Amino acid sequence: MRQQQAIRDELEKLRRQDDSREEFFDRNRQERFDVKNLETIQGDERDVILLSIGYGKARPDERLSMNFGRSTRTAAGDG
Repeated sequence: MRQQQAIRDELEKLRRQDDSREEFFDRNRQERFDVKNLETIQGDERDVILLSIGYGKARPDERLSMNFGRSTRTAAGDG
């Protein structure tokens, strides 16, 4: 949820600087631009869906795990 809010905050800054893309954010638009978390996107049908994946340490003193779930596994199941 923090990544979702961070993206929304950055978009808001950009929209204030340049309003040339405001039509994409119009609430009356059938497929307006939106930022959602993965848990709430299921069932959405759109022509384009962009995914943003972020990862990092939970605490500064932790080691960053290089295991990113299914995205790092090979077809043989190792990885």
